Amino acid sequence: MLLEERWNEAVRNLSASFETRLVRDSLADEGLSEGSFYAAVGGDKLGNFDVVFDPRAPQQITIGRVVVQDNASTFDTWTSFQGRSFRNKTRTIPEEEFRLSNYRLEASLEPDLA
Repeated sequence: MLLEERWNEAVRNLSASFETRLVRDSLADEGLSEGSFYAAVGGDKLGNFDVVFDPRAPQQITIGRVVVQDNASTFDTWTSFQGRSFRNKTRTIPEEEFRLSNYRLEASLEPDLA
């Protein structure tokens, strides 16, 4: 079996979570210096888990995995912390390009919600 046949669907599913960020990084003036890093890791003891480095996030390093509970997928964060260069103040988090400040949520609860 070719690698493409074996991994295309997995790569498509993973990249869907990052499409907006990938486009933003591709078009950004700062180029690769502010890009992100993602690794999907699989192991015998811990199973599949994700390692993410995002220099635009307050906690640049995040490690965890997707879990399904009550038919809903959530991300179980194992650890999240600032990178060393950010803790040492040799790098700073880039300023936010925009912030949502005026929004409204509309929601309703079903009577059978336990």
